[in-house]
Amino acid sequence: GRGFRSQGTVVASPREDPKCLEAIKEAYESGLAGKTEEFGEFGDPKVIAMGYPDSFTSYTSFPSWSRFLGVEEIYDFTDHRPDALLNWAYSSKVPCFRPSVSSRPAVKRSAKRLLVATDADLCLYPALRDGVPALLATADKLNPSWEVLLLALEFQTGVAELATYKVEMGIKPAYMKLVGVVFNRGRAALLPNTSGVAQLPPEYLETLLGRYGELAVYIGCKKYAETKELSAIYRCMEAVKAAFMTLASHEAPFEFDEYESYGDRMKGTRGGRTSVEVSISGEAHNRVQYRSFNDDGGPNCEMQLEMGATKNRVEWCKVFFAHTVIFEAHNTTL
Repeated sequence: GRGFRSQGTVVASPREDPKCLEAIKEAYESGLAGKTEEFGEFGDPKVIAMGYPDSFTSYTSFPSWSRFLGVEEIYDFTDHRPDALLNWAYSSKVPCFRPSVSSRPAVKRSAKRLLVATDADLCLYPALRDGVPALLATADKLNPSWEVLLLALEFQTGVAELATYKVEMGIKPAYMKLVGVVFNRGRAALLPNTSGVAQLPPEYLETLLGRYGELAVYIGCKKYAETKELSAIYRCMEAVKAAFMTLASHEAPFEFDEYESYGDRMKGTRGGRTSVEVSISGEAHNRVQYRSFNDDGGPNCEMQLEMGATKNRVEWCKVFFAHTVIFEAHNTTL
């Protein structure tokens, strides 16, 4: 007979059956309410597109493990490749949306606790991204009724830590960069206006700082002791050391008594001799060349690696013993 039927993985439906539409919406939304709205003269249903084409998601690798995040939705307002945010959302079991410029204002209607990424650096600094659950937990402990949590990177602080604190003035520190924001449940309406704005200006989120007197505004920050360039070198070195261990079971040394840095280059010395040389390149400081040396001045190991949003690629690497190459790899994706 006529009518929508569903049994297991088999679905049958006549054309334009309303029950079929409800089933499609439920599958699309994974049971989350608020992602559809009624509009038009006849109340035609509209689904807010997630914004990721099949041509992209079909060729993206997703992790097989899961983790806790602490928000219910992620919105991508950046112009960066969406690999990192999409994988972050997938592993956290949280829906991720990349709304078009015209549909960004619809985010204000959400009643969920949601995260809005406004700068690509949120994708490129895993220490901040992975620290979001801890930053949220601290904010909840400080004030369960907080309204806005600004996500930030801060350099040249003299300390390396994650910190959450209440905003007490409307001016951000000189070496701080705001890269995203989390709104508590029912507070998404506080999102600054985005109508007709294709490229968000760097100061987009700073208007929320100025409202610290009327709102419960907090900052969740990853602090770095060094400059942005030197911090990027340290970030890349974690990937280099992991790659050496994975490929060659070799512990790449990164030890020095003193160091000199020149923008995107660093040289470390130990006992008056060069112990390590590192340089980074690329628009996102995601390509690193590394060399280390033994106490006798001979090479220990070397690598050139390109960091991706979800995977890293070793362009070449070598491990030495007694001035002889004992391991070598090329064009290997990790």
